[in-house]
Amino acid sequence: MRAYAVRRLLMVVPTLFLVTVLVFLSVRFLPGDVIDVMEARLQATQGATGGIDRAALERRLGLDVPVYVQYGRWVGGIFLRGTLGPSLTSSDTVEQSIAQRLPVTIQLGLMAILIGQMIAVPVGIYSAIRQDTAADYVGRSLAILGLIPVVSLVALQVPILVGGSVIMENIFNLPGLGRLLVNALSIRDYPIVSGVNLVFATVVVAVNLVTDLSYALIDARVRYR
Repeated sequence: MRAYAVRRLLMVVPTLFLVTVLVFLSVRFLPGDVIDVMEARLQATQGATGGIDRAALERRLGLDVPVYVQYGRWVGGIFLRGTLGPSLTSSDTVEQSIAQRLPVTIQLGLMAILIGQMIAVPVGIYSAIRQDTAADYVGRSLAILGLIPVVSLVALQVPILVGGSVIMENIFNLPGLGRLLVNALSIRDYPIVSGVNLVFATVVVAVNLVTDLSYALIDARVRYR
């Protein structure tokens, strides 16, 4: 078990490295950039173009260097200084923006889990009351099939909760990470998009790691080497 846990922990490193590459590059494939958005807004409000010094803005925002240099600076900030960098469109850092909105997303996720339990618990109670009936046999069978499947199901629900938070927060105008992500995408705020995606991906990786390590604790038949 210990050797397996060490191997799984070591696998987290290249996994998160690949995640950083994907979340950093994905937003760069979108058409336009943050300066294009600024120019469009300036034109919409003032009815004129040419009011933005693109070269100066690119230097100030760190967009005047190749993408791989930008990536190196971003990853260096994470691992060396513990920061996700400043937002391109506000005075807040990415960490501040995420911290302000994280409680809403957590609350939404907990409510979804609670609703699921409100369905599962009554089913279990009904099965107990109707002992040795057809309903009890069905419930008992599902419980036996569920020692490890339930744990796996929880792990599979995390990405669904993440995706659901993006949809629900934007439908109901909730100030969570999902809405922050969509707003940042619309204005091409690269650090915000990369930071939120990294948080989501890290949560999924961590849950899957805990799920794998929990198997041996839940089911004595499982043995890792």
